[in-house]
Amino acid sequence: MGSAKARSTFTLSATLGYNGRMNPPLINTDKSFADLMKKCRKDASLWVQYSSQLTQMKFFALVRKAERYDDMRKLQFLSYEESETRLIPVFSEKKLTHSIQKEVPESTVIELGGQDLFEGLIHTIRSLERLMGCKAILDPGTSHSVFLTKEILVAMVQVF
Repeated sequence: MGSAKARSTFTLSATLGYNGRMNPPLINTDKSFADLMKKCRKDASLWVQYSSQLTQMKFFALVRKAERYDDMRKLQFLSYEESETRLIPVFSEKKLTHSIQKEVPESTVIELGGQDLFEGLIHTIRSLERLMGCKAILDPGTSHSVFLTKEILVAMVQVF
């Protein structure tokens, strides 16, 4: 992801919020978050199985800097193009955002609650997919990175 490309590809806005909760341990599993994400790559049904726990987590996203962040409908999320698909990076830990944020100085990191994030990603992906394929990518650049398609997100949201 080159800096010139990343700077020029901010997305449309989405409605997102923040529930202020810390990431709880995943219930009914002795696996770490990274292990669970690796399993979700192989079995998409796990997203639905763990959706109630994932919606209680906090996540981080890069958005265009603004004077205020209280109107979530006006947030512009960073996205980039890869293989004719628009990707929206989302992170489970703030430290994972640092390298991208350095490349895109006009962005800032915001913290989002899982439920609001997933609902907002559905809205953003629907808006962008008219132009080209679009999906979110959770923890890009890590060994456990995983794509979140509109179908996975819709299935998760329907559970809660």
